[in-house]
Amino acid sequence: MRAYYDTSALLKLLVSEPGAADAIACWAASEDQYASRIGYVELRAAAARLQRDGRVQPEDGRRLRGDLEVLWRGLVPVPVDEAVSRHAGALAERHRLRALDAIHLAAAVRVAAPDEVLHFVSFDVRLRVAATAEGLVVLPEVI
Repeated sequence: MRAYYDTSALLKLLVSEPGAADAIACWAASEDQYASRIGYVELRAAAARLQRDGRVQPEDGRRLRGDLEVLWRGLVPVPVDEAVSRHAGALAERHRLRALDAIHLAAAVRVAAPDEVLHFVSFDVRLRVAATAEGLVVLPEVI
């Protein structure tokens, strides 16, 4: 299975929260994992926010950053180039998406192959609807 992970899904691979078991199951079932390069920045920002908010203690924050680096090395980063940026702009307008969500969707569409199913792993309801409209198979099936 080929799968694209947005930041909502990647974070659940690192932090125990609702949906984490589903994200882990998707990761285990996929052979090729993709994410937009912006996902790295979003993950680092989310990890820092968790620590600032006291949901993660400082010593756990160091472990979280290390786990994040290992996770990131295990996937294929999709560059945000001119084509992805322009497509993201069109997707943002068409589906009323936030900018970074539109970039995730455009990056996923970039790696989708016409003869293979690309699974789009996300826990963001609006993004899931947009991904389905763009012909991607959304996982997990129920959130």
